[in-house]
Amino acid sequence: MEALIGLAPMLLTRDMLATISFYCDVLGFTLDSQWPENEPCWCSLTNGMSRVMFTTQGYKAETPTMTGRLYFYTTNVMAIYERVKSRAKVIEGPEVYFYRMKEIAIEDCNGYVLAFGQDTDEAPTCQQE
Repeated sequence: MEALIGLAPMLLTRDMLATISFYCDVLGFTLDSQWPENEPCWCSLTNGMSRVMFTTQGYKAETPTMTGRLYFYTTNVMAIYERVKSRAKVIEGPEVYFYRMKEIAIEDCNGYVLAFGQDTDEAPTCQQE
């Protein structure tokens, strides 16, 4: 059977330039590609081994929606928290969960929930749900 070698969610945005700015300036992503160059309707962004794409076309939804969250593994969740806490809506954390992960969750400029977590040996700071 063929192996999958990557995952790159493509999400809807209504404001491509604001999305590129948020992901690059707030979250430290790099803009790899956009099309067309002068008024993009599609882009691809990376940070480390994580990739996400955005588009303004091809979806019937009026507003961006997702029932889950994008979960990014990191080597330093607290550095991310310190960088984003005044620039994005923090939804959860920082907390250490019973499953040995230190995590935060934020809302991006489109309303998508992004979680960031790292393995830890720290004691849990919240109760099991």
